[in-house]
Amino acid sequence: MINQSQWSTIRALVAWLDAENGRSEHEITLRLLKLAEEVGEVTQARIGMTGQNPRKGVTHTAGDVADELVDVMVTAAVALVSLDVDDPAALVAAKLGKIAARVGVQPEPPVKIAALDPRAVEQAVQRLVVQAANWPRGGVR
Repeated sequence: MINQSQWSTIRALVAWLDAENGRSEHEITLRLLKLAEEVGEVTQARIGMTGQNPRKGVTHTAGDVADELVDVMVTAAVALVSLDVDDPAALVAAKLGKIAARVGVQPEPPVKIAALDPRAVEQAVQRLVVQAANWPRGGVR
């Protein structure tokens, strides 16, 4: 869901917010309320995607809805880290595991990343460079 590098970025965002606004009880409450704002933006985008408001018509795309959903995820992660949870990644993994078990879904086992062979990486990059050089101008169609 959120990898370690992304959790590091979330922690950096929290540190930035802390430096700008402090981390008082009031500030934490505002970070939690920010979730409601972001969920409202998801709703607005979905309504705009379906054209439900005849006065406005279709104003958003599925991509807009997805983008707003990611904002909700990031805002929730920032709020979670702001609560000084010991291990937010473990908390998310445990909760996801409980939900999956409740509905009978087997979670994917963690992917173990083996040490990369630098020569294999260089060869893969070279193949990508060659492929990119052969792409038609204006992008892939």
